[in-house]
Amino acid sequence: MKSYETKNIRNVAILGHRGAGKTTLAESLAYIAGITTAWARSRTETPSATLTKKK
Repeated sequence: MKSYETKNIRNVAILGHRGAGKTTLAESLAYIAGITTAWARSRTETPSATLTKKK
């Protein structure tokens, strides 16, 4: 198996159920790593909540 140095790895997979905090975790990790300046914020509305039901 080929060996990779840590500095060359850029892919990350975060799996979990809906509402488990995957996005919050990813945003927090990005903030701590200095990739972004925005700290994770709580989400009061999910994308599915913005959809209207068809009658």
